[in-house]
Amino acid sequence: LTHSLFKNYFSNNLKFTLLFVLCFFLIQLLARNSFIVAIFVILCFIIVNKLYKLLFGFLVFLSITMAIVLTHPDQYNYLRKKLIYSLNFSNEKSKDKRFTRLKASYIVFQKSPIFGVGPENDNVLRKIEYKLLEDEVAYKKNYNSHNQFFEYLVTSGIIGLICFLLVFYYLFSFLIKNKEYSYIILLLAFMIACLTESVLERTLGIKYFSILISLILYKTLTAIEIRQKTDKD
Repeated sequence: LTHSLFKNYFSNNLKFTLLFVLCFFLIQLLARNSFIVAIFVILCFIIVNKLYKLLFGFLVFLSITMAIVLTHPDQYNYLRKKLIYSLNFSNEKSKDKRFTRLKASYIVFQKSPIFGVGPENDNVLRKIEYKLLEDEVAYKKNYNSHNQFFEYLVTSGIIGLICFLLVFYYLFSFLIKNKEYSYIILLLAFMIACLTESVLERTLGIKYFSILISLILYKTLTAIEIRQKTDKD
């Protein structure tokens, strides 16, 4: 979605078609993080390019989407639970518990804050805390931190988290210096995903991150090559 909008691969008409098709698939996935980031990216694109007619169409699209969510005849209220009720943190039954489950990870992190408790040990110790916190679902399903930053804090301590953050620091430094705005957005999107998911604990997350890093490294090498040729000339 980001590359389709900000790069000149397609005509504007094809861009707008892709925009609505990809947004539809995001709704189908019910990935709230992705949906929020997508809305932000689309609004940035509309404002930067002053496409206010598209803004009206996009707002209509969002309104229709929310109307469908609110009125969908779903006996289990799945759509409403996922997109609306889970945001009510005062309701213990319906609220999204992934944030409260960070408490278990934080308790385990305190056991070895500098170097961490190590891989595998984190799952065993976290499961004990889930039981003490009376979180039966997380205990039975052996949930991870649902936060990649906490995942490194628990397994590798403060040192591990610093190493992870340094990767982002160097990537952002290069991208900002070279004004690669679409890649900045993609890297930000990945960091936002890391706040609510242990992305790199899954093979698919590692693949996505590897592809993103590869594209950024390719840009880096290309920029270095161009500079070297310019210097020779």
